[in-house]
Parts: sequence; C-alpha cells; structure tokens
Amino acid sequence: MTKVALLTAVRDALRSGIAETGTRAWCTVQDAQGDQFIPVTAQPPFLTVADGGWELAPLASEMANVVARVRIRAHVQNFRDFEAPVIGHTVPGTPPVTASGAAGLQDAIADLLQDNALGIAGMESALVESLPAVGSVQDDKDFFAIVGDVVMRYTFERSDA
Repeated sequence: MTKVALLTAVRDALRSGIAETGTRAWCTVQDAQGDQFIPVTAQPPFLTVADGGWELAPLASEMANVVARVRIRAHVQNFRDFEAPVIGHTVPGTPPVTASGAAGLQDAIADLLQDNALGIAGMESALVESLPAVGSVQDDKDFFAIVGDVVMRYTFERSDA
C-alpha cells in the first residue's frame, strides 16, 4: 500500500459516490494551519482529499500496523440564507431540487467511506475518526466557502516493519 494508492482510491470513491459534487474532487496539500491548496478552476460544491500522515505501529511479530489518516473537506458556497451553507436547502418543484450544506456533505462522505476498504488488499479497517465543526475558509482574493471536514483512519498490515 502506498500513499498514492490510498489517496487516489479515496478520491475516486468520492467522485463516483457523491453525486452532488460529481468529478469535482481533487487530491491536494494541507498546510500546518489546516489551509488547503485548491484548484483555481474549482466551482463549489467540491471536495478535496489531503494526506493526514501515516504512523507505523510495530506488533509482537515481524509485522506492523500502518495507520493512515486522510482528511476530506467539502467546500460549499450556498448563500441562500444563513442556514443553507450548513444544513442545505430544498427548492420546491417537480422534482424538488436539493442542495446539501457542508454538514450534509460531511454525512454523505462519512456514510460512503465508513467500513469501505476501497478495494485495497490488506485493509483491516476504514473508520471515521472525526467530523470537526463546520467552519469557513477564505483566501486573500475573493474565494470564500463554508467547509466541513471528515477525517478517516485507515489501518492495514505491513510485513516489512
């Protein structure tokens, strides 16, 4: 298992499993302050996938558990009212149109990835580690979004500890 394989598998699962964002999911860098670099062409809602680091936990034998964390961030710009960017909204009609807020996308991501081994051999667990509070981000230009993070914890066994 490599970081590239895990990050790519998470990104691809999000692209195919979260209809509202479709293919608008990218692997990105997250700095020490928690800010993420995003594509300049990104149009919300979209998702970013960032490496959260790997830890090696030696076991009694020649084996070790590798614990990998991946941070997924949902970016939303849904400013119909004060609640919409957080909890979403529905526009009546036939059919009604629903747009998720950041909290709704957090739920969808957690539901999709919890216990999902992503087709990766040797994956022992895929658990939602945390769903931090919905917040906001902005850059020094004109980008502003409401964001919701999901931190996933993936554990797999490695034989060359």
